[in-house]
Amino acid sequence: MKYALLTQGQGAQFVHMGKDFHENFSLFRQTMEEAEDVTHLPIRSWIYEGTQETLSDTDKSQLSIYATTVGIYRVLNEVCPAIEFVKGIGLSLGEYSVLTIAQSLKFSDGLKLVRRRAELMQAASIETQGKMAAVIGLLPDEIAPHLSGTAVLANLNTPLQTVISGKKEDIEQSIENLKKNGAKRVIPLDVRGAFHSSLMQSAYEQFLPVVEQTPFEIPRFEVIMNANAQVEQQPEKIKDLLAKQLISSVKLSKSIETAGNLYPFLELGPGTVVKGLVQKNIEAQVISVNTVKDLKEFEVCAFL
Repeated sequence: MKYALLTQGQGAQFVHMGKDFHENFSLFRQTMEEAEDVTHLPIRSWIYEGTQETLSDTDKSQLSIYATTVGIYRVLNEVCPAIEFVKGIGLSLGEYSVLTIAQSLKFSDGLKLVRRRAELMQAASIETQGKMAAVIGLLPDEIAPHLSGTAVLANLNTPLQTVISGKKEDIEQSIENLKKNGAKRVIPLDVRGAFHSSLMQSAYEQFLPVVEQTPFEIPRFEVIMNANAQVEQQPEKIKDLLAKQLISSVKLSKSIETAGNLYPFLELGPGTVVKGLVQKNIEAQVISVNTVKDLKEFEVCAFL
């Protein structure tokens, strides 16, 4: 069975995500233990014992989502070894999950990168006091004239859903402008910074050399990168785009068009955010596996 892979980005985190996998599969527990051993951080305590507010801190949410997603994939691969991914899209942070599943990036190296990425993004967020919000019901070209100050188009998710990013006061002013000029809804996101904007420049400059020093292999399947919505196979180009993603728009809608609907999509990780975005862009079958119940239902249908 061939699928296109989808993985989640920051903002998808929730308390107890993946806990049913932790309770039912030793392979998942081993993955989380490995993550804690590599990072020397109490990741499971954040997820299973903490609060939603604490888990939403950038330095906690990114590692938690990445480890949970890889853990779910490992269980899926053990239970359904016939599953084959032919292409993959990860939303922002999700690129690291896709590259790990594609055997381009080792899990241990991915943990180190995600940890450093999150630390730098959090530091830049504290420095710049950024914010993000999803704008529903307007095209990107209709949003742009109403953005204030540092606010920019950060995530081009669907033709009528775009995330804006900038300093807190500029986003708040932009929200008021957009509500007066045709936006159906403007929803503040559960993130703590102005990601995918020039306000992450300091994070980008410090992160680039870290990525460049990390070993990558050619991915085992096609990986469509956020920053240019194109398939990239060469490790050096992948590294460059991973770093640039911090300061550039996430071209998700175009990435989904690049993937097409020849194969059904299989979404792994907490929540179903990316599933909804795919279905608003193209006619496609999307299956989500983020609970043990999902896995059992998928295991049955995968072998019919």
